Amino acid sequence: MSYFFKRSNDDKKLVINYENQLTKLGHKYTTDAGQKREYTDFSVIFPSSLRNYLCPDGKSDIYFYKANDDTIHIVGVNPGSMYEYEKVNVVERNPNQFGIVLPKHLYNNLSNYHNFRYIFNPDEVEFVSGKQGIIVAEPF
Repeated sequence: MSYFFKRSNDDKKLVINYENQLTKLGHKYTTDAGQKREYTDFSVIFPSSLRNYLCPDGKSDIYFYKANDDTIHIVGVNPGSMYEYEKVNVVERNPNQFGIVLPKHLYNNLSNYHNFRYIFNPDEVEFVSGKQGIIVAEPF
């Protein structure tokens, strides 16, 4: 995992990028009718600093939702029926690292990408939670 600080386009705001490799997980199973099926999940590391920011008590859920500008935002509260969203399970790999399986239906064909980026902009207010700081999640 790598992360770096950069100035946004107007050179007045700080933006923090976390970049990770996407991991493709293939699964095979047999249905009750005896048919063989395959499905693919895409997992990625979720930085502990973002987890602690969204859920300071460590007990809240994490939601990915599609914002009005078609970007995917991450929040620690349920965005409600106004947005297309999915609750994401966060699995602790070690005390400083978490893993998640990305919600495929919110993204267009994740198999075309190899990396994943979290963009944290602490200067903007997140609409759904009302909390200072927006986290955008995007494949690249």
